[in-house]
Amino acid sequence: HFKKAGDLIYLIGKTGQAFNGSELQLMQTGKIEGCLFDFDLEEEVANQKVVLSAIQEGFLQSAHDLSEGGLAVGLAECLFSTGLGLDAFFDGKVEQVFSEDQSRFIVSISSEQREAFEAKYGEGFTYLGRVTDEGEYRLETQTGTIHASVEELNRLWEGAIGCQIKEKESLL
Repeated sequence: HFKKAGDLIYLIGKTGQAFNGSELQLMQTGKIEGCLFDFDLEEEVANQKVVLSAIQEGFLQSAHDLSEGGLAVGLAECLFSTGLGLDAFFDGKVEQVFSEDQSRFIVSISSEQREAFEAKYGEGFTYLGRVTDEGEYRLETQTGTIHASVEELNRLWEGAIGCQIKEKESLL
């Protein structure tokens, strides 16, 4: 989870259009289909080593891997139960924030460490924005903005498992 307002948020890893086999594909089409994208083990190891190095050097306040739901969901998960919010910009299309590309992590650092962090890790990490104390989730992209209260996102996220169980039970 993010630790405090004012911390800076970064992304490591490439974001593309990995929707085959994703939660978004299932939600939009009702099925999972298509070939999964190649898994690059070298990229996975390299990104994990960079994150581990940044942790060991004391830069990171938090680190979170990205999986189901991609960047949009991962950012929300970093806020749950914290009372915090975020104001961020992703330099891509709004649908890409749900892409489930491999080998990606969200990290946060103290704003005081920005210069030293970017000098050492600037190429591997992409600056996204700031943690706020407003309890609001604002993620702007080139083609749209996702804006909601963190409390509402948390309620929806917690309810998702219950909805899935009810759906499965109705099929029995």
